[in-house]
Amino acid sequence: MESTTDIFIVEDSKTQAMILKDILEKNGFRVTAAEDGRQAIEILQSLKPRMVISDIVMPNLNGFELSLYIKSHDHLKNIPVVLLTSLSDPKDVMRALSVGADYLLTKPFDETRLIQRIQSFLMSHSERNPSVSGDTVEVFWEGEKHQITASRQQIVDLLFSTYENATYKNRELERANQELVFLKHKLEQDILNRKQAEDRLLESEQRLKVVLDSIQTGVMVVDPETGLISDINQYAVNLIGLSKTDIVNKPSEAFLCTENKSDSTDHPLKPLLEPDQFLFIHGGGSVPILKKVMPVKIHQKSYFLETFVDITDQVRAREEINKAKIAAENASMSKSEFLANTSHELRTPMNSIIGMSTLLLDMPLTAEQDEYVQTIRNSAESLLTIINDILDFSKIEAGKMDLESIFFDLRVMVEEVIDLLLTNAVDKGLRLRAMVHHDVSSRVIGDPRRLRQILMNLVGNAIKFTSHGHVLIDVTLENETDSSVLLRFSIIDTGIGIPQDKMHRLFQSFSQVDASTTRKYGGTGLGLAISKRITEMMKGEIGVESTVGKGSTFWFTVLLEKQPEINLLDGITSVELEKKFILVVDDHAVNRKILREQLKAWKCVVDEAASGQEALKKMHEYKQIGTPFHAAIVDMLMPGMDGKMLGRRIQADPELTGTILIMLTSAGKRGDVVLLQDIGFSAYLTKPVKQHQLYDCLSTVLGMPLTIVKKPAKPIVTRFSMSEEKKRGIRILLVEDNAINQKIALKMLMKYSYHADTAQNGVEAIRMMENSFYELVLMDVIMPDMDGYETTARIRDPSSNVKNHDVTIIAMTAHAMTGDREKCLKAGMDDYLSKPINPQSLLETIERWLMKKRFMTVESNMSIMSC
Repeated sequence: MESTTDIFIVEDSKTQAMILKDILEKNGFRVTAAEDGRQAIEILQSLKPRMVISDIVMPNLNGFELSLYIKSHDHLKNIPVVLLTSLSDPKDVMRALSVGADYLLTKPFDETRLIQRIQSFLMSHSERNPSVSGDTVEVFWEGEKHQITASRQQIVDLLFSTYENATYKNRELERANQELVFLKHKLEQDILNRKQAEDRLLESEQRLKVVLDSIQTGVMVVDPETGLISDINQYAVNLIGLSKTDIVNKPSEAFLCTENKSDSTDHPLKPLLEPDQFLFIHGGGSVPILKKVMPVKIHQKSYFLETFVDITDQVRAREEINKAKIAAENASMSKSEFLANTSHELRTPMNSIIGMSTLLLDMPLTAEQDEYVQTIRNSAESLLTIINDILDFSKIEAGKMDLESIFFDLRVMVEEVIDLLLTNAVDKGLRLRAMVHHDVSSRVIGDPRRLRQILMNLVGNAIKFTSHGHVLIDVTLENETDSSVLLRFSIIDTGIGIPQDKMHRLFQSFSQVDASTTRKYGGTGLGLAISKRITEMMKGEIGVESTVGKGSTFWFTVLLEKQPEINLLDGITSVELEKKFILVVDDHAVNRKILREQLKAWKCVVDEAASGQEALKKMHEYKQIGTPFHAAIVDMLMPGMDGKMLGRRIQADPELTGTILIMLTSAGKRGDVVLLQDIGFSAYLTKPVKQHQLYDCLSTVLGMPLTIVKKPAKPIVTRFSMSEEKKRGIRILLVEDNAINQKIALKMLMKYSYHADTAQNGVEAIRMMENSFYELVLMDVIMPDMDGYETTARIRDPSSNVKNHDVTIIAMTAHAMTGDREKCLKAGMDDYLSKPINPQSLLETIERWLMKKRFMTVESNMSIMSC
């Protein structure tokens, strides 16, 4: 029988057998296992291991019986038997000796010690002589006799293993004892620390109680499960008016009100308080409180900490403040109504004065009469400016000035400012120009009315304080994002300038540089203060740079949003003029720069000439390289060779006659149109030229056929002819009950070549609109029978019989207070003009809405065609 196993394990516990097997195999032993003694005997019939390790306590056949069996059979008796024991019974040693066991191993076993003992025993056992046997030995143990037939060596090994096991056990007991001593010391220290902590906690609780009883804030500790009051401080006790014992362990709802209880509480201050803000006190009363609740943990138990203070004085003060606020609001409302009525009463006669004086100036008057009428109109306009400044300043101070957010064309708005102030500049002999750089977007969203107000104020001041030279509006791009642009407006003049030590007075209310300025030039000193506030509302800044005797530059920045790309309100496109070669001829560098920036915005190829001779030279140069100029924009007044002489030279040169000629002048006179057409000019415009006028002019003349002699086949184009073409067929309805205002409005419209039908009130207007299709309605607001609001509602009503429900309605009213404009727009009106009506403002508003409607119609038609 050959051995294929080093160690044979007999263990009924599968877990213990697996652990022991893993340890032995990991250390190089070959291992076979059996679950009990009977299975071991069966396996030993065919197996002869080097060692048998057996548990003692097993079913069927225990370890002692198995050892006895092995030692009783000659083919097995030399196999060493190692028994596993816990040494809990001293008799196990004697039994082991009696059955011939060779060695004892204690459980639980340490892996390293186990392997060392097994290896030592195997080495010792291999050197023994198996033929040597011992005599029978009798041993008395605990009063009993035991006969031991084992060899002397077996007895020594067994007893030595027992001693070794006991030694290890003693060491383990010693370590355990040391750990117990350490744990005892630690426990004593922990007890001491806990006692000290409890003392500190008690001291802290006592201090906290002193603090809680001293503060002027009520404190309740409430059990969240039962709702009962666990503790309460002295302030709360005094406030409630009961003893602490009468409050503790009572429901918190008995003192701190719930919503239902607050509803039933008849307290004079209740309307000013929120629910859960009353404390019920002894005697049936209640006290308004300000309460806060937070969860806390006390001795590892959760509570609600409810703190509150008596706010009776604060509530009464709030009530007084509320009463004062209502009184102030009533006073403010009365003030607003007074201002509104005053504004209406002032503007109505002012409208008549300014309107009639304007009409008078269009009639033939003597020099003296003309002077008187001019004085009347100028004085009325000055008074109107003061009224507007005071009203605007009152709105700003009250925080009631709101900004609009509407689509508008920046360049058109700047040109409108030039138009409005050009007469004042020309009367003083000044050149008034505007330059919007080509990289500045025209199509923006913001409040054009307030932006125009800033420009009007700054440019008006520049004209006022400049006696010679020029005033220039320069608009540049400061910053740009995908959705907005930050623009810088600079108003540059060659006026008197401002001393450095006086600049701090600018932008202050009712302040000018010095008193002599007010006496000489007039003004309230509110304009710059208003401009500063409006600029800040537009997320910008305002400032000034100035040198005495040389002029000033007032600048401001505003943040405006960009219009969406699909917007059609911009009446100017650059498709038709793209890559057209244009020559600008002007001796004034600023004028050339302005035109160049405009033309670049339309992607034209632009060159400049400062004189007639330079212009002829450049025209020949471009002709020779095969890119002749499509058009030349020529200034009338130039030194040496003026615009007329240059036009004749160009028309006399066969190589240059294909270039279209456009004349610009700031000093036009009767007979110029006929003379220029004879020379060969295709268009004639007066400065400053609006951007859309220049674009329309170029688009028109570049498509105009020429005669055999290279002259225009059609009459010369002027800004009047272009305007007249657009105004034909426009039907306007004027709804106004005041005969004077009606006459003034009709004359203004007639002056700008518009014609209008009139209605005395809303009823008559509805009747006329049921019979005719109108494109625009000028609507007074205050009228008998049917006012402007009701009339607008009837027009917008789809069930009414008017022919055009979407007609543009522009309100004309003497009401100019905060909210009047919004009220008109909310009623369904499209725009708003305050009386007295400024002729230029009326024209701009009409043309803006007509342009908008025209482009909306074009878009609608394009959509229908695409379908």
